[in-house]
Amino acid sequence: MDASVLHVGEGQNGHRRGAGSQESSNVEVCFDYTPRSSEKYGNFIMLIDEESRQRCGFRLFEFKGELIELEDERKIIFTKMREWSRSDGFETILKRPLDSNTWRFRPSKYHFTTYQFPLICVSSVQVVHRVVHLGAHSRKFVEIVDRQRAVAAAYAQAGLPPPTTP
Repeated sequence: MDASVLHVGEGQNGHRRGAGSQESSNVEVCFDYTPRSSEKYGNFIMLIDEESRQRCGFRLFEFKGELIELEDERKIIFTKMREWSRSDGFETILKRPLDSNTWRFRPSKYHFTTYQFPLICVSSVQVVHRVVHLGAHSRKFVEIVDRQRAVAAAYAQAGLPPPTTP
């Protein structure tokens, strides 16, 4: 574990447990977060396509609406979803780069919209909600549970060789 990151027990509704006086300007306090019922997060899915294969291997979306399969066209429509992007905002706050295995995602946009994808390119993933505190700054984010295995499984499902950089 990175010496500048203090992992703390699960918090309820964004409250720290066990961080105490260990927090300082150079220590990142990071803990699991249980979203409030009013936040109503949806399910998370991973999309793989040629563009994302070249970039980072996949795109992450949160889905809350209806799912319509168009089997004759081999497409799937999601009526209420938003994209989540890998966030580098943490590096700005920390004033140092994150570990290359740490992939934190935040919503790209606040609003949800309709998306349409090829049927074979979509795979459900589990995420863990987390919060990081550094001094006066805090950010909520999600991390994909066992990201490398989830990416490999999505590519196998689509019948494609896995990318080299997930």
